[in-house]
Amino acid sequence: MATLFVDKVDPQSGTALEIGTSGDTITVPSGATLNVAGTITNSGTATGFGGITNSQIWLLTSDQALTGNSSMADITANLAESGLTGYARIGDAMTVSSGVFTFPVTGIWTVEAIFNFVGADGYCQGRIQATTNNSSYSDVSLSSEETDNQEYANAFLKAQVDVTDTANVKVKFGQGGTISGNALKGSSSYMRTGFFFTRLADT
Repeated sequence: MATLFVDKVDPQSGTALEIGTSGDTITVPSGATLNVAGTITNSGTATGFGGITNSQIWLLTSDQALTGNSSMADITANLAESGLTGYARIGDAMTVSSGVFTFPVTGIWTVEAIFNFVGADGYCQGRIQATTNNSSYSDVSLSSEETDNQEYANAFLKAQVDVTDTANVKVKFGQGGTISGNALKGSSSYMRTGFFFTRLADT
């Protein structure tokens, strides 16, 4: 095996440089450092070496009344990405329409939610639903809590979603319960009820 000693390799013309041929293995030996100052892409999508490529937080910005004893309802309004002090998103933003969240890129994502309830003598519920065909939704996470004498309750939910197609794989959140008044608490000044989206890896 011959060794080529150079300090820099540039393309002969244009700005594209190809290393190797399809099927080849490019090896960085043990003890060597690959220092990437620019952006690494996978089929045009920014990626990294096992790191988090997308992380973001959304808020329920105002209180909501619960839907009652026999059913749950989608959370369809008053949803906004966090604007709280110190917050910074990694990657492109989720989009939301009537409570349905669309992922910006494919990948394995964790979806989490924290629901904050306040009220007396009743129960409260939160849920995460997912679809793989942009049509029929299934419960993928569900939590129930109970309050008494103006107590507080929190429900924490988590799901892992394989987003193979951003046009078809989507999620939404729902709430229900018997506590009267605007029992599901929301705010844009600080997090009370919030939603978390983190891309872990390629699909």
